[in-house]
Order: sequence, then structure tokens, then C-alpha cells
Amino acid sequence: MTILRNLKSWRHRYNIFFGTKTDLSYILSQSSPSAPLSERIEWLEQLIGWVNFSRANKQESMPESLANTNLQAIKIRFILQLVERNPEMKKRFSATLRSILIESSGVSLFSETELSQETGLVGEVFSRLTRKFLPAPPKHSDLSQVFARVFNSQEDAIWVRNLSPEVCNQIANLLRASEPEEVTKLFRSFSQDMLDALLILGARVENLGLSLEIRDRLEPKRIIHSPFLKLNQLLYGLEDLEQLPRIIKECRADIQSIYSHLENAGVSVKVVYRLDVLTSSIDRIEVLTLLLGGFGVDEHQNIIPEFIARLIEDNIGKNSVIDLLRNQLRLLAKKIVERTGESGEHYIARDRNEWRHIFVSALGGGVLTTFTTLLKFFINSLKAAPFFSGIFFWVNYSGSFLLMQAFGFSLATKQPSATAPALAGKLKQLDDSHQIDQFVDEVIRIIRSQFAAALGNVGAVIPCCILVSYIFQYFSKGTLIDQKEAHHIIASFHPFKTLTLVHATITGVILWLSSIAGGWLENWVVYHQIPEAIAQNRRFNIIFGRERCLDFSKKLLRASAGIGINITLGFLLAFFPIIARFFGSNLEAKHITLSTGALSIALSSIPHSQLENGEVAFAFLGIICIGILNFGVSFFLALVVAQRARGVEAELMLKLAFAVKRRFLKSPVAFLFAPVKQD
Repeated sequence: MTILRNLKSWRHRYNIFFGTKTDLSYILSQSSPSAPLSERIEWLEQLIGWVNFSRANKQESMPESLANTNLQAIKIRFILQLVERNPEMKKRFSATLRSILIESSGVSLFSETELSQETGLVGEVFSRLTRKFLPAPPKHSDLSQVFARVFNSQEDAIWVRNLSPEVCNQIANLLRASEPEEVTKLFRSFSQDMLDALLILGARVENLGLSLEIRDRLEPKRIIHSPFLKLNQLLYGLEDLEQLPRIIKECRADIQSIYSHLENAGVSVKVVYRLDVLTSSIDRIEVLTLLLGGFGVDEHQNIIPEFIARLIEDNIGKNSVIDLLRNQLRLLAKKIVERTGESGEHYIARDRNEWRHIFVSALGGGVLTTFTTLLKFFINSLKAAPFFSGIFFWVNYSGSFLLMQAFGFSLATKQPSATAPALAGKLKQLDDSHQIDQFVDEVIRIIRSQFAAALGNVGAVIPCCILVSYIFQYFSKGTLIDQKEAHHIIASFHPFKTLTLVHATITGVILWLSSIAGGWLENWVVYHQIPEAIAQNRRFNIIFGRERCLDFSKKLLRASAGIGINITLGFLLAFFPIIARFFGSNLEAKHITLSTGALSIALSSIPHSQLENGEVAFAFLGIICIGILNFGVSFFLALVVAQRARGVEAELMLKLAFAVKRRFLKSPVAFLFAPVKQD
């Protein structure tokens, strides 16, 4: 008997999902309130699947007057018409739907929002990945699982939300058809589930709202006056509910106050996650209390489609890792972009004096890069283990970059990822031609500032490397590197015979990532109030003096982004080739200034008679390509991220690109050199 029952069950599933009898009349004939709950859920899944199917069955005709309306709504109305014509089918259909709703608990569905876990962002990501790859054990009595099976697409939420009041009224009447005791049981079951869900939501709001991370960012007040506590107490007692709108308004005001605090004092992903859970929980409380608040039937039907659509969206949203990260990191990305953009303003020359200042600063950076290149060759000659080589290279690169920052020198490749967010900050409210012209002026200032920095770096590193190389040859009667290695270095810059272009692109990505790290570090320093802690530390004040501590805290705040960029950039430049070789790849990073220094030393280590003009020409072409890709890729990525963080339309970016092109064709020299007076 068990075997026959299993065969019957499998045949039923086959007929539903793969068989030929999937027309509506067959599906409706399979409704049975006495069937096992799992089979009734499969029946409902097949019914909604028919509603969602994009093409109506050819055997079933639809009225032509409904041809231009929502297809799912048409099919729902068509089902209702068929059921209404057959009293026996209507009774069985109605009883089957009610039995599914009565026997399935809606507590989880009503209380769990898209961000319902309290484990934090990392725990939520892990939980979602687990649900994606490991199937959950079936719980047919859980209405949230029924929803997940029946409504599994965002499109379902759209057509449910757009159901007309007339259709909603017909569905409600169908559920009420005959069996008054069962109808009473259904609404009592739903009411109890909603009340239980309110208790869960109220406890969650109180727990999150009274947490230290939330309280620290609100005006000091006694715990008993917290609206989050009052909301839970109100829901627990279910008394004096007329106060609920006022308390919910106070909760939202506190949440908005915390968001404003984050905007001004640094963003924490943990706090943003808690605020989003609070917001979604309060939204759900408001809807549930509205449904339980004794409103008329018509008012209920106006909000029920929206409520069900939201349940579908939240149920689907529980499994999306990308949406979770996008939503949770949006404020952090925006704040990083803003902080990076603020530092980028210092790299933009608006007149000849500022252009000259950037150029001179870049000359200093080029001189320092000469010694960085020499140390690079020395570390290579040690032939140490990859890990220790990486550490040495990291100290060399980051130490050099930090020295540049300390002496006020600049590295051209760090500018694009800083100036792009500054440019993106001017993207809003470009409604007329005058504003577009002003934006193009800013683009020109950024490009010529970049040109000044690149010219200074390269203009210093080439003669300095050649000079150091010849001095070494004069005193040691040898070369810094042997001729075989020198020829190998020159050949490695060939733009077509090697992976130079790929390496330069990778370096552009590395430069962009380092700018993200710099913005994150500055945000972290501000969020954790590190400067204030240093300035007000009693021990530091006694040892160093209050004025020095205050001065150091201000300098730390200004320098934190640069420190983050320099340490991260040095680490990625040092360890990326080592990690690539670990995976069997020859990929590496090629930085314009370091590459120019290496090429200069290689050329000065070979007698002129042994140099091939074509080989040297292609090497210099490769250097130019490296510079373009370093600058272009990092600038492009930073601009795209800034554009999305600030919510700027892509069409506007394309329009501005054409405006920049027209200006370049009209006056290309303006893109290279600044005017005498500020423009």
C-alpha cells in the first residue's frame, strides 16, 4: 500500500509539472480539502503557475474585452468566473484554499521581514548563502515556505499589487463561501498569527532600539522614555492603541536622527543594518495593526494586495546576497566617496600657480620613486622566499608613499581615484547649458592637473634614475643590473608582445581599491572618534602637552585617508604578483612611475650601440599605455562608483562625455596647461 501510495503521489506530481493535463479545468478538478497538506500546496503552486504562465492555453478562450489588461489579473478573473458557474467546484475550491491557510502558521511570514535576522550583516550573508546551496527541510505548516514555493518571482509581487479592488472582493467572497464555521476559524487563525507576529516584532524593536550602538547616537534620555520601549509595551498590552501612530512617528524620528548622525560622524555597517531592521520591523507593525484595527472591509481590501505583495518581496529578498550587500553598503559607499572627493579637491589646479605647485610636488614624488626603484632591484637580488619578498616590497612601496605624504610630495597615479568622486559631487542639478559648461570646465581642470602630476613624476624619475645609474657605474665599474636582465626589462614593456596592457589595467584597479581603503579608514577614524580620544587622553596630555595632542589629532584626521591609501597600495602592488604566481599565473602590477624608473635604469645599463631603436620605441609606447590605463581605469571605476553612490543617471554621463569631446576638439591645449588667472 505504501508503494502504491508513493507511485500515486509521483504520478500526481508528474501530471502537474510535466504531464499534458495542465489546462485550467484539470487543475481545478484536482482541488480537494481532504488531501494531504503537501498535495494541496502542490495544487496551489500549480494553480498560481498557470496564472503566471505567459501564454494562455489554446483550448481556453479569453474574452477579447480583457485583452489589454494585466494578464495575471485576467486569468484570476477567468478562474473566478469558472468556479462561480459550478457550485460544487466552488465549494471544493474554497474549502481547499481555506484549509491551506488554516493549517499553515503565518507567524513567521508576518514577523520576518527581508532583514529579519539579528546576527548582523556577516551572519545574514552566511545564512543566505546557506539557504541558497542547502535545501531547507520542508515545513508544509509554515506559511512562509508556502509563499516561497507559490510566489517565487518579483513579478508575482507586481501583479498581486496591481489587483483591482473588484478582484480582491471576489477572492474574499470566495473564501467566505459556505462553511461559516470554517470562515470564522480562518479569520481567528489569521488574527492570532498576526497578534503573535506583533509580539515578536515589538520585542525585536525594543531589543535593537535599546542597544548601545543606537542609544549612543541619540540625545541622552531615560530608557523609560524611549519610543522603542513604549512601542513594545503598547503591543504587549494591546491597550491604548490610538497612541500607536504617535509612538511610531517618534521611533522613525529617532531613526532619522541616527542616519543624520552617521552622515556627519562616520558610517558603521553594523548600525546601518540595525537601523534597516528597525525600519522594516516598524513598517510591518504599522500594517499589521492596521489590518487588526477594526477597519471596514473596503479599507482592508485596499491594503491587502499591497501587504501580500510586500510579503512576497520580503520572502524573495531573504535569499539575495547581492541586494543585501548593495543596500547595506550604500551609506558606507556614499560616505567613502564623499571623503575621497574632499581629498580630491586638493589635486585640482585652477590656475597657473596651482598647476605649478602640483608639478613641483610631483617632481619630489619622482625623486623619491627613484630610490624606491633602486630598493626594488636590491630586494629582487636577494632572491628571498615569496612571503618575505612580499613583506620587503610592501615596506619599500608603502614607506616611499608615506614619505611622499609626509613631505607634501604627490604621486600622479593616486589622483584619478580621488578626483573622480570630487567630479561626481558636481553632477547634480545640471539642467542647462551653463551648468554643463561649468562641469566641463571642472573636467578640464582635473585632466590638466593629472597631466602636471604625471609630467612631474616622469620628468623627475627618468633623469634621477639615469644619473644614479651612471654614478654607480663610475664608482663601481659595473652596472646596477646585468645586460641580460636589462634587455628582459625593456622587452617586458612591449605593448603587443607581452601582457603589459593587462598588467596596467590591473594596476588601475589596484589604485582604485586603494582609494576605497583610504576613504574607509578615514570613515573608521571619524566614526570611532580617534582624534577626539587622542586630544582628550589624560596620559597623552601629561606626556606631550594638550596643544600638541590637539594638533596631532587634527593632523591624523587630515592624513588618515592618505595613510590608508598608501599602506593598501603598497600591499597590493607587493603581494598581487606573489598571489598570482601562487595560482600559476604570471600576472603582475605595472605602475607608471615605478615602470618608468625601471626602464630608465635598464636603458642606462646597456651600451647605446647594443640598443635597438624599435625595441626602445615600443618600450616607451608601452610606458605611455601603462600611464593611460593606470589613470583611465582608476578614474573610470571611481567615477562609476561615485555616480551610483550619488544616484546620477547614466544618460547624463553620456551627455557630458560628448560635451567634453566637443570642448577638446575646440581647445585641446586647455586640457594640458592652466591659464595664468584662475578660471
